[in-house]
Amino acid sequence: MLSPAEKYELILYSDPFSIVDEKITFTNRADVQKHLPDICSKALARAWIDKGFYDMLADDPVATFRKQGVILPDNMTIEFDHSGKNRPKLVVYEAQTPNSKFKVRVCALTLTMMAQR
Repeated sequence: MLSPAEKYELILYSDPFSIVDEKITFTNRADVQKHLPDICSKALARAWIDKGFYDMLADDPVATFRKQGVILPDNMTIEFDHSGKNRPKLVVYEAQTPNSKFKVRVCALTLTMMAQR
């Protein structure tokens, strides 16, 4: 015999592995240098434990960050490198002029894990 269930308030799902608590839009280099390394560290840590996130990050890091709520200025890009024996690394570059091949490294973060006894 089925009985009607009580109605409860709807609880919205929150991603416990989100790299930011709320959407953040960067507008200048100084803010990127100040705040993005912390966000990149969370992204690299999540990639360490979440194969699906790792694949998204490796495929298109800018789109992955955007999907997570991190918006960079139009003249900046993120590259993910985990080639060969290198540790996973995120590097943020800034193009000096639109459509320029010349770019300047703004910041970089490498995942380093050390075991201690």
